[in-house]
Amino acid sequence: MPDDVKEVTALRDRKKARQRAALLQAAAELFRERGYDRTRMEDIATLADVSTPTVYNYFATKQGVLTELLKQDRLDQLKPVEALLRHPPEDPAEALAQLIHTNMAPLRRTEDKLLWREMLAAIVRAHDHEQDEFDSNRAVFKRHIQRLLEHFVKAGRISPSIPLAQAAELIYAINAYDLRYLLAAESHTPEMIRDMARRQMALLLAGWETATPAKSPSSAPTARKRKTHR
Repeated sequence: MPDDVKEVTALRDRKKARQRAALLQAAAELFRERGYDRTRMEDIATLADVSTPTVYNYFATKQGVLTELLKQDRLDQLKPVEALLRHPPEDPAEALAQLIHTNMAPLRRTEDKLLWREMLAAIVRAHDHEQDEFDSNRAVFKRHIQRLLEHFVKAGRISPSIPLAQAAELIYAINAYDLRYLLAAESHTPEMIRDMARRQMALLLAGWETATPAKSPSSAPTARKRKTHR
């Protein structure tokens, strides 16, 4: 492909990416202010200053907009999450608590919490299949959890008898509860969630962590017999 054609293609791709980002930003603003149900595709187009068909060129449905917002959130969190996964704390409970905290660290402002309340409510109403795009989004974070668990199994800190897929599901459920707790009040902070997750993970992992093997009686040093003097 000639260089000038490559340049034109690259410019077109960048323009599409900027337009897509602008549409998602407009949708997020409307979801916060009006709510998901009361926002129409036409409203997104008006706020983004484009035609309604342009919005449909990027997103086939409003649910598709919601899915893309969730995907964008996962992409935004990928760098800090990967940094934690590469260099986790030595303590498994602390590592998992930090992972949960990293997942929620950006949710500090009232408007961000409002957006996530709307998104979660919309997800519950729209999620009517066992496997769909929403479940695929959740699967990303569950894989992060399982990677941490696998790390600590290899390090000898978590028992290899623990079923890791089910363990990751359980930790994800705690993460989901903690997210709802964070969103429930303006005064709740990601740091409160981190401290809460530390207690939760310490209790949960108490039955999963490997104990220091006890010495068998045969390996214990024998007591030296005392000499008797007659």
